[in-house]
Amino acid sequence: MKSQLNLSGSGAWYCRVSDEKQELETQRTLILSFLKKNQLAISPLHRFEDLGLARDMSDLRPDFQRMIRAVEDGLIKWIVITATDRFGTKDEWELAAYIYRLREAGCNLYLIDGTCLTDGSFATFVQAGVAGAQSTKEQKDKAERSLKGGRAGVANGEWQGGAIPYGLDVACLDSTGTEVWRVVVQTKGAKLKLSKSGESKAYPADRFPKKDDNEILQLRPTIRVERLEVVRRIFNFYTTQVISCPALARHLNELQVPHTYADVWAHHHVRDMVRNTVYIGKQRYGYSGAGRHLEWDEDGTGFRPVEKVKRFDKKTGTKVWRRASHRRPEKAIFHSKQLFEPIIDKEVWEAAQKKIRSEHVKHRAPRTECLWLTGLLFCAGCGNRMRGVLGGHTPQYVCGTYADKRRYTRMGQPCTCGRNTLHIGVVESTIKQWLTDTGSQLAAFQTVQRTGDLSLLRPFAERHVEAVNRAVASHQKVVERISENELGLDQQFKLAMPRFNSDLANESLIEVYREVFNLQEFSLREKYDAMDFEIAKLTESWLDLPTPRAKKHAKERLEALEAEFETLRARLQNAADEYVKAAHDVNSMASAFESASQALNSNSPDRQKGEAVRQVVGRINATFKDGMVELEIIPVDGETRRYRQHPKGAAPGRCSNRPRSKRV
Repeated sequence: MKSQLNLSGSGAWYCRVSDEKQELETQRTLILSFLKKNQLAISPLHRFEDLGLARDMSDLRPDFQRMIRAVEDGLIKWIVITATDRFGTKDEWELAAYIYRLREAGCNLYLIDGTCLTDGSFATFVQAGVAGAQSTKEQKDKAERSLKGGRAGVANGEWQGGAIPYGLDVACLDSTGTEVWRVVVQTKGAKLKLSKSGESKAYPADRFPKKDDNEILQLRPTIRVERLEVVRRIFNFYTTQVISCPALARHLNELQVPHTYADVWAHHHVRDMVRNTVYIGKQRYGYSGAGRHLEWDEDGTGFRPVEKVKRFDKKTGTKVWRRASHRRPEKAIFHSKQLFEPIIDKEVWEAAQKKIRSEHVKHRAPRTECLWLTGLLFCAGCGNRMRGVLGGHTPQYVCGTYADKRRYTRMGQPCTCGRNTLHIGVVESTIKQWLTDTGSQLAAFQTVQRTGDLSLLRPFAERHVEAVNRAVASHQKVVERISENELGLDQQFKLAMPRFNSDLANESLIEVYREVFNLQEFSLREKYDAMDFEIAKLTESWLDLPTPRAKKHAKERLEALEAEFETLRARLQNAADEYVKAAHDVNSMASAFESASQALNSNSPDRQKGEAVRQVVGRINATFKDGMVELEIIPVDGETRRYRQHPKGAAPGRCSNRPRSKRV
């Protein structure tokens, strides 16, 4: 609502654009026209302007905050703006809060059409509220358009901006997919544009070259070969050694490997690299939310408001509301098509994902490399982990409860364990023996998978690991179902055997089963559906049966149908797939055992030994009794085995749950 202008005292103007591509000149021209019309002038010190800051970030706009402080100090009595959205608030309530602060300080806020937003009238209050609500709606609409556009762009392989991942460049492609130029990150975010003609141009960290409308930007492996080698070394080191992301970052800093954005490598640089699918040729989008107002929901089908938390801001020196950083669920992360050949091999990538997913349940990697058994060894008497210590020239482990003896003493509580120590060499030799014993068993299992000769398992009849039991059961199921088929076993083999080698008997058996399964599946499916319909019909008519005798016969029929129905359900499951999966589990276990044996029997780094052993060993319990130590090895998959060791290298002490008696 227009009112009588009160433009006495010192005035100020405020201009703002949220995008650096926009210009402030239009707003300046309109405000100067307003001042000329009213025969006024504003001191250059009171011309407040913010460039490239969104309306909902009022607490981070430096000139806006300086203007508010000047108002509250009594230095400014009126402010002129071109429009309410140029004043910039995230919603109508924040706008009302700032209007209240201006009114309390005796400062008026004018639009260039003469409307005073601080005059206190009901009409102005409604106008400001509507403008604030419209601002909120515009922000949400813009956020939805941005998220949808980002998702569509990623599906097309377009780079969505942000920090360029280490080891990658941004290539500009024309409509035919031909590279026109590319941007290579130098140091601390500075960029270098390299054209196909050989020309180059440097850009600062906050600038990026412009592209034409018919061109797109895509990520590509960098032309800096040494950076690609660093990426491969990081993945190989992470997957083959017992090392955490912080330790790997420290290792890179010790090697003086420069980062493209930061001064030094940090743990989150390594963690983000290991998780980023761009290293297998697929760009990701939505990993951390990617929005200030909205983000994709858990299923990736709709939107939800962004969760915000208060954080300390170094620029303002105060706590401000910011988007909460969190990992997004897999369904809410979108990936592009295959953009280029993977930088990292598939096996290495899968090993890295398996390790990074399990990090939250594992104990941290040991800081001292030679104490690579940390986190695996436990004192059986008290259940606590054993701690690694560098005693003398030989690394050894001591019961964690005894290591905290001083803490127990300070608390006035007795220590329940003695000084149980165990030399690392004793444990290492025991693990080698266990790998040898179990490795021969796995070799027999692999021969069974290849030949189908179950008699080879007789020496291990009482010591089958869980994965082998699954393989044997699925193998027997394949044979039984082939022999039960109406075609007859000889005829079935004639269908499949000509295509296979005679020395691959078990593989041929699987293929024969697939032939039989394909022949049977259609008829079995028809029987299954007919039986399902009959069961449903009997169930529905149960209450309408006239006599108990009729109900009794119907119940017997239902029980028979249910039994036959379950048999058909089992027959419709492809036993060959079960067998292949079980065989894959055994082969994976055998490969892990072989890697662990090679690591322990060679001069491999200690961290590499630890990572290899952790693939097959889940825990080792040490029981100290009668001058001996019994090591119980609990594998990741399989049976537990115990080894009793000579006291050489172990100094057994007293370990029980009863308090120790005090010395007299």
